[in-house]
Amino acid sequence: MKEDFADAYQGAREELAIWKRRALEAEAKVREQDRIIERLGDALNDQNGPTFMGEPNVQDENGVRPAFSSDGAYRFNPLTGQHE
Repeated sequence: MKEDFADAYQGAREELAIWKRRALEAEAKVREQDRIIERLGDALNDQNGPTFMGEPNVQDENGVRPAFSSDGAYRFNPLTGQHE
């Protein structure tokens, strides 16, 4: 008695095509999200100005960024607008 595996093979090929289509759609969505995030980041940077290590890149009166503290952190108090 010879078994016919053609239906199982065809079903597996259809499943593979479905998963491949889903993967390609997901990759396209990720690429679009990356473009959106980049545009939003650029707009935020244009609005708020540059940052340094996530903190405002505020320059002192002479146009020079203040030095790092002894622990390597850049200290800026946003309430007073002063460097500490």
